Amino acid sequence: MAIWGLGSGYPLVVRSLLTSIVEPHHVGTLYNTLAVLQTIGSLIAGPLMSISFRRGLDLGGGWIGLPFLGASILFMVTTVAIFSVRLPVHHLSEAEPTTPEAEPTTPGAEPMTPEAESLVDEMGSQRA
Repeated sequence: MAIWGLGSGYPLVVRSLLTSIVEPHHVGTLYNTLAVLQTIGSLIAGPLMSISFRRGLDLGGGWIGLPFLGASILFMVTTVAIFSVRLPVHHLSEAEPTTPEAEPTTPGAEPMTPEAESLVDEMGSQRA
């Protein structure tokens, strides 16, 4: 039960990893594709588990756990595939700002002028 509990977050980790790889405007398409693949996987997994359990019962002995052996092999293969994915590393170039003061507060906005900064400071001191 504890091992099953450790693996319960696996789909969320995969979804998060894939979301960080795609561009923001493709996230909806990604989620839709993942939902379709999960549904297809569920439709295929049920009968396969039943067949492997029936085959394990026919073989007898330790082969009764054949469905669990098959599932663990599939999880190992997907774990290797997930860990082989490398996220792109964004390096700061010389031209990019490195301090928060040099970056605009809103994407696409220009930095505040000294006059606007003094007006914001005055408004903040009036509230205090």
